[in-house]
Amino acid sequence: MKLGILFSGGKDSVYALAKAMDKEQVVCLITLISRNPESYMFHTPNIEITSLQAEAVGLPIIRQVTAGEKEDELQDLTEAIRRAIDEYGIEGIVTGAIESVYQASRVQRICFDLGVRCFNPLWKKDQVELLEELVEGGFEVIISGIFAYPLTEEWIGRTLDSTMIRELVELYEEYQLNPSGEGGELETTVLDAPFFRSRIVIDASSISAKGNAGTLFIQDAHLEEKGHHINQQELISHPDHTDNDPLIIPGGGREQGRDDSPHILIVDMNARKASLSFPEFVLPIARCVKQYIENTTRSFEYRILHYRELTPADVRDASGVILSGTPLLDNEYYDHIHEFKWLRDCSTPLMGICAGMQFLGMIFGSFSLNCLEIGMVKTHLLHSISPPSTTPPSSISPPPSSPPASTSPSPPFTVPTMATSSSSLPPQSLTTPTSSYSPLPPSPPSPHCASSPATTP
Repeated sequence: MKLGILFSGGKDSVYALAKAMDKEQVVCLITLISRNPESYMFHTPNIEITSLQAEAVGLPIIRQVTAGEKEDELQDLTEAIRRAIDEYGIEGIVTGAIESVYQASRVQRICFDLGVRCFNPLWKKDQVELLEELVEGGFEVIISGIFAYPLTEEWIGRTLDSTMIRELVELYEEYQLNPSGEGGELETTVLDAPFFRSRIVIDASSISAKGNAGTLFIQDAHLEEKGHHINQQELISHPDHTDNDPLIIPGGGREQGRDDSPHILIVDMNARKASLSFPEFVLPIARCVKQYIENTTRSFEYRILHYRELTPADVRDASGVILSGTPLLDNEYYDHIHEFKWLRDCSTPLMGICAGMQFLGMIFGSFSLNCLEIGMVKTHLLHSISPPSTTPPSSISPPPSSPPASTSPSPPFTVPTMATSSSSLPPQSLTTPTSSYSPLPPSPPSPHCASSPATTP
């Protein structure tokens, strides 16, 4: 798949670029040059150096100037992505988003409207782990801006290393300062990475700082050749699956040869096993399950399988099963629904998240409501039914299309959640359960209820 990278030159976008190069073909970088230093969407310190970084990586770059006005700047981003589609034939966009629902949801909406996929391989990644991986991986990252107490001018220009990470952790513990600057506390610039052909050398710079705010301005820099670098073909040929092993997650998971131990089974619903979407849609679930395991007195493990590998024995042996979401436009699971009718007779507790929920719903013959939500929305429980083991199929009535006029005094159950959802089926394809559970939607879905960045149980 040909991908374009939303590229600011900071640590997150550079690391997301590395992740994308590990899985797919990256054909261009896309940079928005905001004239507004207070931009809600785009990194601004030393954004001009992205041209030099693109040359160091060996990729073309699309540079789009924007006034940086709230929401209006999204039109400029749309135009830049459209240019990447026209000039380089990109099929997807990659961002370095970690926590910002504001940014991630808006990029997803634009990608959806333009018919390209959106990937966020760093989504919900532990911030300290991210910094440690950058240092251990040989990324040269400097602090190019500070914007929060108690950071001072002495931080500006420092290189990220293990000592700095310890200091950032201490600041987090005392002041709740985000270690990787996700709250806008600090900005970074990357001077070198394993896949850079050349290293960036700063020739002239200045610092403008006052109190707990300041910026490093790079006025002149040049490229210095390196003895060796890792090119994109090497990354694709020899990928590092450390953080997306399809069976076992470091620090948890099923040990080989221990199938009989109590475990939660996480099902990867993405089209491809160990794909670029794995860190975004499966790993956050694994982290939640791991945290649950660590906090419970019961002895649990967890296992991860791709849905095409799922068997009745896998589900039967699990204590519970969680089906992940998928990116918008990833509807391949729909073509295989008929292969999983046996889930109707399953007594193991099943939980579906977004696409996983729709997968289960369609297997059990449920409605699919026409809607599209990207961002923070409230979900409403309109109707619930008992599992098939206790409620015969013939006794299950379809959920109402709207809440009953008269209900109990308590308000509907609502949960704020980050969701990217849309209808799976056109109105004429909506089906209701029958006594035999036989009907399944006959035609492919339109963009479905896919977990956006941030969907976790």
